[in-house]
Amino acid sequence: MLVGAANDIASAITVVDGHPVLELPHSAFELLALAPDDRIGYRIVGPNGQTLTGYDEIALPAGLAGYSDVFFDGAFFGEAARYVVVSRRFAERTWSGTIGSRSAKPAGEKRHGRGYYA
Repeated sequence: MLVGAANDIASAITVVDGHPVLELPHSAFELLALAPDDRIGYRIVGPNGQTLTGYDEIALPAGLAGYSDVFFDGAFFGEAARYVVVSRRFAERTWSGTIGSRSAKPAGEKRHGRGYYA
């Protein structure tokens, strides 16, 4: 579920007038609604590491750099969490670069028998 939501969010990023733009897709909210007791956070990161939208607190751990698609464990506002990073590359006439979609789910949340959402 977590990677599905991250992919939905990453696929919704477009380039408008030379700038990356994101309108959060309804499909991501619909997917997350399947687990209404869970909390999910996200951060969309531009090619220079700037936050385009989401939580600034969602950061890559030391030793993990760039926008490789990867899962990792970390903290989400002081709670253990499972993360996924999904990247999307652009090569538009007015803008090019890679944007990373990082999503987190606190590990202590209910998991509805699925283990970590992946």
